[in-house]
Amino acid sequence: MNFHLKRGVSCVGVRPELLIGLMIAESVWHEHSIPGGLVITSLTDGRGIHQDGSLHFVGLGADLRTNPALQGGVPMSVLPDLVRRLRSELGDEWDVIQHSTHMHIEYQLKRKE
Repeated sequence: MNFHLKRGVSCVGVRPELLIGLMIAESVWHEHSIPGGLVITSLTDGRGIHQDGSLHFVGLGADLRTNPALQGGVPMSVLPDLVRRLRSELGDEWDVIQHSTHMHIEYQLKRKE
């Protein structure tokens, strides 16, 4: 596995569901041959950065670097396919939200109606 934590990122309290999601994300980054591999920029850290109630704080949310100017960044030409592939691989119980410099993933069990 080839993923890295940005300096200062805390993994204390990360839930097993998120760890599985990060393993899947790493495989998608690898499949797309992203130089430097997957870089995780936030896990359970980020008080004052993330909104109250964020799933980061309960170990179910992560931010992944996509900024192509930095290590592990995703070239713009590859990004749409990478996002589609990640959504497909993670499935319906995951939210994948693309921001300008990173991607947020979170595990959120959906209730069946």
